[in-house]
Amino acid sequence: MKKVPVKFGNYKLRYAWVSQRGFYPEEPDKANQDAHVEVENFCADQGIEDMHLFGVFDGHGKTGTECAQWARDQVPLELAKCLKEYPDDMERSFKEAFLKVNASLHKNKQIDDKMSGTTAVVVLVNKGTLHVANVGDSRAIVAQMLDSKLTAYSLSQDQTPFRKDERERCKRAGAVIATVDQLEGEEDMHEDWGDTGDTGGAEGDGDPPRVWLPNQMIPGCAFTRSIGDSVGESVGVFAEPELLKKRMPPHWARTRGWHTPGKSRSATHTCGPRLGQSWSPATNSSSSRAMACGSS
Repeated sequence: MKKVPVKFGNYKLRYAWVSQRGFYPEEPDKANQDAHVEVENFCADQGIEDMHLFGVFDGHGKTGTECAQWARDQVPLELAKCLKEYPDDMERSFKEAFLKVNASLHKNKQIDDKMSGTTAVVVLVNKGTLHVANVGDSRAIVAQMLDSKLTAYSLSQDQTPFRKDERERCKRAGAVIATVDQLEGEEDMHEDWGDTGDTGGAEGDGDPPRVWLPNQMIPGCAFTRSIGDSVGESVGVFAEPELLKKRMPPHWARTRGWHTPGKSRSATHTCGPRLGQSWSPATNSSSSRAMACGSS
């Protein structure tokens, strides 16, 4: 556990990390493709004080490890450049940074990202304000202790074909949205998956809706945004992040912040709660605690 001095209110910021690959019964030796980054005093060389960056990147595909590591290394660099150019426009800075990292990955001849890529969730703690940028199905959460009960709230929303707005956007770009069973004719075509879902079909059977090229069984993305995945990008799987900004009340008693890379499985530490559940920090409890953590 590392401690970071912060100047906002009477907060204490601590962070730690742990990374564990998901469970793949048929691939017991599958590599952990996660990457993470922590930058204390981010952009201090630009005269910015009390700003700290945390990010999680979950790679997928044959070169997913390299894609995640590329994003881990390049996102902080590009974001710092964009913040220098647009110091008063955090939204523009995040969006341009993610898109530049995506473009540079496409151009990297050492990494084939046609069918590989990475999710990205980045939290910037800036003088009591949380700025969250997300592409894919990794997630940032905040947890608050109220009445001796720890309650978790999402700070980002998974971008997958379960979300009607995301699948409609991809369909407008030419994508076919279907499960593997639907594409192979084992199940009738429908979109009755609901707008929330973490594991798969209606009963969590591991067959989620995916993004496909017309008349082809590629790329099969179970997410609708990512860094990399150039084939998927041709049908709407792009790298523009969704953004969230949350102001922290200055008089909280204690605050803990950390992020944990790894598949979203533990509701306490590495995954957010029900999608769409909003967070409004309580201001009437002297014992409230918060944590911001990402997962991939």
